[in-house]
Amino acid sequence: MFYPFLEFKFLKYYLPFGFIGLYRWSIILIRLYISRKYYRPISGEPLLCTTTIVAPVYNEPLQSFEEALQSWIKNNPTEIILVIDQSSTDCIFLAQNYAEKNSSIKVIITPKPGKRPALVDGIAVASGKIIALVDSDVVLADNCLQEVLKAFSNPKVGAVTTRQSAIAPKTIPEILQDIFWSLRYNEEVPALVALNSCLPTLSGRAAFYYGNDLKVIAPSMVDELFLGKNVISGEDKYLTRSLHSLGRKSFYQSTARIYTNSTTDFKTLTKQRLRWA
Repeated sequence: MFYPFLEFKFLKYYLPFGFIGLYRWSIILIRLYISRKYYRPISGEPLLCTTTIVAPVYNEPLQSFEEALQSWIKNNPTEIILVIDQSSTDCIFLAQNYAEKNSSIKVIITPKPGKRPALVDGIAVASGKIIALVDSDVVLADNCLQEVLKAFSNPKVGAVTTRQSAIAPKTIPEILQDIFWSLRYNEEVPALVALNSCLPTLSGRAAFYYGNDLKVIAPSMVDELFLGKNVISGEDKYLTRSLHSLGRKSFYQSTARIYTNSTTDFKTLTKQRLRWA
């Protein structure tokens, strides 16, 4: 059987795609090799210290918020600070109910819009030596905090990010998102950490910092401008850059795991990937 598109004259159209594929697979294989050979999570005894979880909350579905909150409580931090937008009345009611039963939970109701101001307000009142900044739908594995504190037992570590997975992915976009996260946290981030001189971004979904460092770098986060306008997103990259400017190193602890809701439709997934790129 003869296929016209296999004629030699069409080769020039196939070659660019072949080179792109070769480049992409080469990068993936190099990262896999480096991450498998040189990356190791930090083991041993966890750092003994006080810990604070700071979570900005804005119109989070109650089921997701409560599931996340219960997972934070199970990790037994010293305190949990919930900075909730004043419009999120259902979340405020739920949080206050939990706070009445658990003295480690503090609720701040804020009229300020945006994630950055909420984080700054939460960090300002946090007392933990280690402060975790987490999104309101992030579920921590039961041993997540202890595994993170193992990484902080290394004095070279200034902040820690975790392995991420989707919560029960069912739709194709959710499965694709979970695959992206799997590739990032199984080969890309471990390879960057292993190379040591690279700068892996501390995820905005969940990252752990020394409290004193955050109190220095966080307040100016609300003043960051781009083309004369306040920057709304990208607080994770801002905090990572600022942390490294203090001489700290960010680290990835693969044994510490979090789970979060993933994108449910192709339009949102495409816009998200484009924004990150």
